[in-house]
Amino acid sequence: MDESVAQCCRQERWEEAIALIEGGASVVEAFGNHQYTALHYAAMHGAVACASLLIAHGCNVNATGKDGLAPLHLSVQNRHKDMTSLLLDSGADIHLGDLKGNQPFLGAPWHSIVYPCLIAPIHDAIRLSIQSSVHLQASNLSLRQKANRLHYRIAQARSSVFDSRTVLFDSRKHRQTIEHDIATTDHDILVTERNIATSEAMLRDMHHDKVKCEALLVETAAATLAKQDESRALGIAHANVKLEEAQVEADIAMIQTHLRDKCETLACISKLSANEMLQEHSFRALAKLCLQSDSVRKLLDNGLVVTVLDGLDLYPKNVSIQKDGTAILFRIVSTTGAIPASHLQRTSFTVSSALVVLRNSSVINYATDANVAAVEAFVAFFMDAAVGRTSPLVT
Repeated sequence: MDESVAQCCRQERWEEAIALIEGGASVVEAFGNHQYTALHYAAMHGAVACASLLIAHGCNVNATGKDGLAPLHLSVQNRHKDMTSLLLDSGADIHLGDLKGNQPFLGAPWHSIVYPCLIAPIHDAIRLSIQSSVHLQASNLSLRQKANRLHYRIAQARSSVFDSRTVLFDSRKHRQTIEHDIATTDHDILVTERNIATSEAMLRDMHHDKVKCEALLVETAAATLAKQDESRALGIAHANVKLEEAQVEADIAMIQTHLRDKCETLACISKLSANEMLQEHSFRALAKLCLQSDSVRKLLDNGLVVTVLDGLDLYPKNVSIQKDGTAILFRIVSTTGAIPASHLQRTSFTVSSALVVLRNSSVINYATDANVAAVEAFVAFFMDAAVGRTSPLVT
């Protein structure tokens, strides 16, 4: 079966994707567990050239996957400034929320994404508005000067008309006909009045444009202040998150130190199961300790299997915990050749569920040679245990 544009973009085969697009392939077809379009994957990897071609061929820049994420969410999350600017210029909705209501720029870094993609274009618009206002004011001054000259000419024309009428009166009095001069003067008066009317209309239009520009400047200034307040609040929130992360890292370091010094700290890990981040780092530390055969046996004596199974069951959607937990169980089988009989059935079910999660995950590629070999060894152990060729007991 021929591959779609979305499949090529997911695998970062951009030349093949471009060839399919230019060949008339569908640019709106979704692919994968998240039902992402080709533009989602191009935005995720920052492929500006491919994204430009997709947009030019009519793909939807605000298309969302099953998780509610649009291409703009993925571009901002991966900090692709040029891709983010392209999506915004192409009409991407900055207020579009995912399934949790999170908008694309929530939590985005200020200097690398928010400022160059949102604030800088507004500054350019403000600068152009100010320049337009200055130009309009200069034009108003020129028109005022022109109007003054026209008023002066009107006064001169009226004076000339008065003089002409005086001459006409005198001419009639003295039997002289100057009808041609009168007609010429009347025509000049009509033309002058029309010019005055046109100039007054232009002055009214210029005044209206000036009012609109002033309103735009006020609105732009208010928007800039609002963005500054929002950015300041985001900065404070980011600092608080950093402090919390530092505290968590310190706690994790303490846990890892205790794990190296004394295997009985598995009880501490089970007590910290309510904190997903601490549990994730604890599993990572246990996976490293299990690389040593002596550590595996000591940890087994202190309830390693129960702790791992509890963590896998508690956080079934955490890919990192599922990956490290299955690695620990595989290491136990490869090191000791057995699993406690009381936990054999639960281990089989939990590992099966974890492998389903890892297989469907788009965050990591679990199908490596080492992982496949470990899974095959684990399955072989359970097949042997099922037919009674190996003992599931650990002494």
